[in-house]
Amino acid sequence: MEAQINAESQEKFAKLRNDYLLAISALKGRNVQVDMHNNITISAKFQVIHPNGKRVFVSDAVIPSGEIQNNVLLRSSDIISMIFEEDTSE
Repeated sequence: MEAQINAESQEKFAKLRNDYLLAISALKGRNVQVDMHNNITISAKFQVIHPNGKRVFVSDAVIPSGEIQNNVLLRSSDIISMIFEEDTSE
């Protein structure tokens, strides 16, 4: 009985993880506004989040000085929120 419950739990977890990864992959290339601590806001294109959730990779980032950075790796602990632009391509 316990093995059956454990197998069911693993199946549910695997489905949730797969759904999460599909949702994250659908955001790749979308414009995102990243609000960070110390009143820092970055506009960029979302690329990927590390599977452990600790780092976010963005490209074409406009940093507060106005410079454009091709590739930026952000620590999730520094991020307050991420706001994605709506996909209007469909």
